[in-house]
Amino acid sequence: MSRIPPSLLYLTIYNPTLRPDTPEPDDNEDAEEQAQILFYTSRDRAVSRDKMLRQIGLAKALVNFVEIFHSTDSCQNVHSQTRRMTMVSPEPNFWMHVAIELAKTPRPPPPKAGIKDKGKGKVKETGLDQLPQPEYHDGSLHDAAIRAYLVRGYEQFKLTHGSFTFILSSLGQQALELQLERFFTVWAWSWDLGKGFDLSVDLGLPLHPLYQTILPVIDTYSLQVPEGVAALVLTHNYVAPSNRYRSTQYPAALARHLMTLLPPTPEIASTFGSTVKPERLAQTGDAVDNCRRTSTNVEAHASNGFLGVGGLGASMDVRKWGWPTFGKSRKQKQVAHADKGAVSNAASECSEAQVDQSALEDAISSYNSFSLPTEKEVSPTRYDREHEKHPVQQDPQTPDAGTPRPSRVPSPSPASSEASSSSSSQPASYAKPLSGCELTSTSVFLASNQEPHTTSRRKVYLLKRSEYAVALLGEFGEDGLYDMGTLLESTACLLEGVEKIVNEAVQRNLESSLPSVTRILQPKDGHIMKSGDYVKAGPEPTLDQDHLYEARAVLESELAVAEVFSRGLHPQHWHIASRPIDYAEDGQSEAYLQVSRKEATLSDVDNVLRGLYKACA
Repeated sequence: MSRIPPSLLYLTIYNPTLRPDTPEPDDNEDAEEQAQILFYTSRDRAVSRDKMLRQIGLAKALVNFVEIFHSTDSCQNVHSQTRRMTMVSPEPNFWMHVAIELAKTPRPPPPKAGIKDKGKGKVKETGLDQLPQPEYHDGSLHDAAIRAYLVRGYEQFKLTHGSFTFILSSLGQQALELQLERFFTVWAWSWDLGKGFDLSVDLGLPLHPLYQTILPVIDTYSLQVPEGVAALVLTHNYVAPSNRYRSTQYPAALARHLMTLLPPTPEIASTFGSTVKPERLAQTGDAVDNCRRTSTNVEAHASNGFLGVGGLGASMDVRKWGWPTFGKSRKQKQVAHADKGAVSNAASECSEAQVDQSALEDAISSYNSFSLPTEKEVSPTRYDREHEKHPVQQDPQTPDAGTPRPSRVPSPSPASSEASSSSSSQPASYAKPLSGCELTSTSVFLASNQEPHTTSRRKVYLLKRSEYAVALLGEFGEDGLYDMGTLLESTACLLEGVEKIVNEAVQRNLESSLPSVTRILQPKDGHIMKSGDYVKAGPEPTLDQDHLYEARAVLESELAVAEVFSRGLHPQHWHIASRPIDYAEDGQSEAYLQVSRKEATLSDVDNVLRGLYKACA
């Protein structure tokens, strides 16, 4: 039987200190309990009020019961045979409670048993038609992963809307309930529990693989911005913070939110792991171009059919096959001239002029506010087919009959250019400058370290270029950013330098010698290095998340534990979770390692771990 992944049962947010707005009778306890519920969503489409109150009442009772024995530690997780319940208190008196059904495997129904009737010799069914209970897998969920996901959801809401306490005190309970409904309904049901969890996401932000090389360029750029402004270089997959940004201790949710505003880019790690030669890439590109030209010629002659006979689908209507006069029409299509034109076009395309590749790349990378279609975007086969269906009859006496039509869209007039630039949300001189950087801004809610639940609206400037961007955060004053032209030029130089460093690293990796067969076939090790709020993972295959989560749980259970070593049976991989000896003083560094070599011993694994610490130092 196939295994059914875990699924969300319900999610609720409540505050036990809230009371109804209007006074209620003393015997109406349900009204008081319902007033404490700020948000509720369930897998069942229709849930009665009694069932909802029972579910939330059970969560309250569990929290109160644990506080009787441990006043400092609250109830966090409850395990049962079929579900997992998790309670998180992100703010004082506010609770997020989620119930998740465990992964299960249905069991086959038992064979029907019968009782033989003595009188008639027939078999009577016993009526045992109920299916057996499925087999639930308690190890399909990890408490730390569920809690981390709930905390990330809260941090995302706090960043885009404000804290629960701030909204409740400033806008009221109804406004808080409305914003919770709009955000957490979509967030909860976009949670793909069957996909599993990723420990690197729970540990922190993904740091750029070339961060140590890029950092001097970023710090040099930080000297050119105001003193109270911090810079963060980021892509859709990685971040590269400046030293000033790391010292300000901005929340990790801010960088995650800004990363979603950028287009996805290919993984840098996988690019570095490639061993394809540049000459091989050039040969592959030439082969692709030849295939494209061949397919264009085939499409141009596809209308000729087999041995010059046109295909049925191109000239006949299937719906008319049963008509008596089918195939006896006197209309003839004029396709001879079109076929000759297609052949001439295909022949002309084969003799393409040589183009300077560097000049072409510069032209493509430079900004042009009006994108013009290239010659490759115009499909000659489509035009030929339209010409075959509707041939154009030109008057030979018309003076413009022999004039060829332009293959490009004409440039807009100055008036239209001014109109389009004035309609932009940004100033015309900075909406898309010649440097290639696009300036945008967004608003987020941030809190100070002294008052983490008092949020205020802050503006963040984002300067984008290609797949890279620079985020500027800090105190900008009433006028915002000043000396905009100089700032855009320096930002363009920064991003150009970052792109140059990355491209050089990729080129060096491509030009390296091919690895040996033994190195290719040998299983690769995987690791995750955590330093503060940032994570650096290797380009290895996916790690075994279950073993790493269990090892992390052992580390968090007791501070005296410094390292956890475990080894599986099938396959025989080593899994290690480690933290420095001075973790009590640091509390920020952790290392997770998976050694996939079957012949590796414990000493070999320890040497690999020490090598990782030395490389990341």
